[in-house]
Amino acid sequence: MSTSQTKPKRSWLLIASLALNVAVIGLVAGFMFKQSDRNKKSPPPTDIVRNLVRAIPENNRPALREGLAQKRPQMRKISRELRAQKLILSDLLVAEPFEISDVEAAFMDNKRIVSQITDGGFEILLDRIEQMNAADRATFSQNLKRLVEAQDERRKKKR
Repeated sequence: MSTSQTKPKRSWLLIASLALNVAVIGLVAGFMFKQSDRNKKSPPPTDIVRNLVRAIPENNRPALREGLAQKRPQMRKISRELRAQKLILSDLLVAEPFEISDVEAAFMDNKRIVSQITDGGFEILLDRIEQMNAADRATFSQNLKRLVEAQDERRKKKR
């Protein structure tokens, strides 16, 4: 395969990867930064996080929300960095001359920022789980199993 045939495929692969990353980032950031009424429950962006949060026993959810509220200033800073990175990436995609290595470096920065957001969310979840008693952890485990099984059933029905 010649180099001229590989570059377009790699470019499309990178663009598809970018689109997927931006979608995931938007969902994660939207969940982490959404300021809504504390009684209003908005589902987290991904199945993994959604199931973890939904499975948390009801009596532990206020503390989870409080943990998110405490991290909000830090997450806003990361969100601004992510926004700036998206604008940089947007410019790189139409730059002349186009340099895929610059886009790749922007992807790596994007990945680092998304990882910071994800890590922050999981830190809050881990802290909450650590503070649960054995009965709450058992309830959490049962709830999580039930949610995963229900998700599997929905996927089977779609096939």
